[in-house]
Amino acid sequence: MSRESVVEKLGERHEGVDYFYTTCHNNGCWDATCLIKCSVKDDKIVAIEPDDSVNPGVAREDDDENAVQTGMLQARACPMGHAWRQELYSENRLLYPMKRVGGKGSGKGRFERISWDEALDTIAGKMKQMAEENPDHPWLYYCYYVAFESSDFPFASYMPGTITGWGDHSTSGSAAAEDFHLGVRLTDCLIKGTSDAFPGFEAPDLLNSKLVVLWGFDPMVSWFGHVPYYMKLVQERGCKFILIDPVYNVSAETLGAQWIPIRPGTDTAFGLAVAYVLYTEDLYDHEYVAQWVEPDGFEEWRKYVVGEVDGVAHTPEWAEPITGIPAETIGAFARYYASMKPVHLQQMYGVSKRNLGDYAAAVAMLLQAMTGNLSIPGGCEGGGANLVTQPRLFAPVPDTGQIKGDVVNPITNNNNKVTEVMHCQKLYAAGEITEDEFRRRIGCPADSPLPNLKMAIIPNNYINNQHHVSKRMQGFADMEFSWGWQYFHDQPSIEFLDIVLPSPVIQFESTDMHFFGINRFWNSPSGMMNYFLFAGKGVNPPPARSVRRTGSGWSWPAASASPTSTARRCST
Repeated sequence: MSRESVVEKLGERHEGVDYFYTTCHNNGCWDATCLIKCSVKDDKIVAIEPDDSVNPGVAREDDDENAVQTGMLQARACPMGHAWRQELYSENRLLYPMKRVGGKGSGKGRFERISWDEALDTIAGKMKQMAEENPDHPWLYYCYYVAFESSDFPFASYMPGTITGWGDHSTSGSAAAEDFHLGVRLTDCLIKGTSDAFPGFEAPDLLNSKLVVLWGFDPMVSWFGHVPYYMKLVQERGCKFILIDPVYNVSAETLGAQWIPIRPGTDTAFGLAVAYVLYTEDLYDHEYVAQWVEPDGFEEWRKYVVGEVDGVAHTPEWAEPITGIPAETIGAFARYYASMKPVHLQQMYGVSKRNLGDYAAAVAMLLQAMTGNLSIPGGCEGGGANLVTQPRLFAPVPDTGQIKGDVVNPITNNNNKVTEVMHCQKLYAAGEITEDEFRRRIGCPADSPLPNLKMAIIPNNYINNQHHVSKRMQGFADMEFSWGWQYFHDQPSIEFLDIVLPSPVIQFESTDMHFFGINRFWNSPSGMMNYFLFAGKGVNPPPARSVRRTGSGWSWPAASASPTSTARRCST
C-alpha cells in the first residue's frame, strides 16, 4: 500500500469531524486543569487529543524560556484524561432511572428500570412526606458535598430540611493548620471570595528551589499537569529531591530522590525531631523569624520541642523508635534542609488527610517558617494539601436564570463526620449518649440544631471514598430513603440508593452548575491565573436518556451548534 493511499484512508476517518475543547476536571486533580481537544462525529466523541492551543507541534517546550517562566506550556492530560471516551460509551454506563427492590447494601436487593415520571414523583413525594412528618425538626436532607458551610445540592437553599457542614473532606487537616498558624482561611479565599491571602504556589516557582521535599507525596502518579512536569524539569536543571514516605514511589525513582522511609502516621514525631535539631544547633533563620514570625508563639513552640513544657525532649533519638528512622538520618536531614534555602517542602494528603493529620500539617508549616521558606521564591507553605491558589469564583459564571432561595441551612456537623452523625443519632435516640456527647463527636456548634438524617442525596461514588467505610456503609443502608446520580451500573455507592438517576459527565455532556456552581470556568494550572478555561458542553448524553420526562417538554439541552468555540484557553 502506498504512502498516499494510507494518508487518504486516514483522511477519510476525519471527514465530518468537528472539534471542541474542554478541561478534564473529574479526576480530582484540582490544580492540573489540563486542556483536552475532543473530536466529534455524529454527536459522539471519537477521539481525545492533547492540548495544542499553545506551541502546537512542539514535543518539548523547555527550550522556550519565556514560556517556561510564564507557565504558557501545553496542559497535557494524563492517561485518565484520554480514557474518558471509553468511559462515556462504556457498556456499564447508566442510561435510565432505576429503583431498588429489596434491601439496601452490598449484595442485597436488585434494581428495576423505571420511567423519569416515576423516579421524580417518588423523590418529590418522599421529600414532601418527610417534611410533613417532621415539622419541628426538619433537618432531613444530606448532600454528599456539604463543606465550607455550603451545600453542593443546587436546590438546598430552597429546602429547609437541608443541612450543611463546616470543613472539607479533602483539605481539613492542612486548612486547619493554615488558619491557626498562617492566618489564611481556605473558605474565605476559595469559596467566599472575601480574602486576598491565598495558600499555594505557582509551578514555575519550582525553578527557584534548590531542594524539593516530597512528604507523603507522589506527584508523578497522583498529580497531573504542570506541577510534575516542572518537577522533572527542575530536577534536570540540578534541583535535589528527598522523599519522606513509607513507600518508595514512582516520583522518587523518576526524580532521583533520596528516600527516607517512615512508619505510617508518625510524621508529627519526625517533624518535631527536625525542629529540635534546628533549635539546639541554632540552624533556624534568625533574621526571617525576627521579621515575620510571632515571637510569643515561636517561644512556646521552642519550649515544647526541647522539652521545657512536659519534660519530653523531642530529640532524633526520641523519634527513632516511633518513626523507624535512624536518629542520625533525622539529624542529617535537618542540617541539609537548613542549608539548602530556598526549599520547597510539600506535605500532601497521605499525611494531613488522616486522624490528627492537622498536627503533622502544622509541623510542616512551622518548619518552613523556622527555615525562612514561607512566601519566598522557591518555597511554599509546607503543610498545604492544595498545591495552588484556587479562586475560581473570580472567573465569570454563566447566568442560568436560577433564583437562589432565601433559606439559610443550619451548620450541624464537620464535613468528615457524616458517618458519625448516622451512628450517633441512633445512640442519641435510644438514650445511650447525651446531647453534649452527640455534639462533641460530630462537631455540632452549640447554637445549631442536632441533625436527624433521614434522606441522603448522593451523586458520585461517595460512600466508599472516606474513612470508616464499613461503618459508613451500614449508616447509609439504614437510611430511610436515599437517591442520587451515578455514572455506571457497577459503582459501589449505587447499592445504597433507593432511586438512582443517570448522570451526565459534566465536562462533556452538560452545562449544569456543579461543585458549588463554580466549575464551568477553571483558572489556569498551578496558580498562574494568566488564563482560564471554560468547560462547555460538546455532545449530548447517550441516546437512551436524551429525553428526561416523556411528554412534559423537559429535555437535555442540544449540543453547541459550534463545537469549535465551546471551550478554549481564554487569556485574562
